Formats: sequence, structure tokens, C-alpha cells
Amino acid sequence: MKLNLFQKIMALVVLNLAIFACSLANPVVVPNATQVSGPNDGPAIVTGTVTYTNSFFTAGVAEPEVILEDQGGFVTRDRKFLIPVESQVIGQMTSDFYN
Repeated sequence: MKLNLFQKIMALVVLNLAIFACSLANPVVVPNATQVSGPNDGPAIVTGTVTYTNSFFTAGVAEPEVILEDQGGFVTRDRKFLIPVESQVIGQMTSDFYN
């Protein structure tokens, strides 16, 4: 009898905790994107460095590339988001990728 009462009390506690946790959730506020424009609208050069120590980083790679793309769907957690082709910019690594 005590075990049955304990199970009911624990189920009630878990249910209350779940309801409390859901009531604290704040809605996600996504800011609107702003168009940046200036006197030099046009091609831009993006440079940078990457440091890696994991040997799997280069495994199975014949021609390493870097891609810049719209990640708006990831930010808003939209599972149906398709990355627009216009937002995809492919770059190349100019240093020795395997060393």
C-alpha cells in the first residue's frame, strides 16, 4: 500500500515539475534582418584562419572548401527551411590543407 501511495505522489511531483518548467518558457524573439549598404556595395573578401588538431578533419577530403550560407532556418529552428542558392558563397582554402 505504501509503495502505491509513493508512486502516486512521485507521479504528481513529476507532473507539477513539467507544468512549471513549461510555464517558464519565454517565446523566442527573432530580430529582423537589416540590409547593410554602403558606398562599396559589391564583392567582398573574407579571410581568416582555422586551427584543427583532429585528424578526421582532413579524412576523405579531396578538395576542401568553405561555404558561407544563410543560417536563418537554423536560428529560428525551422525544420522546413531551405537554404536559398543566392545566399551560398563558396570559397577556397589557399594554404596547404593537409599540414
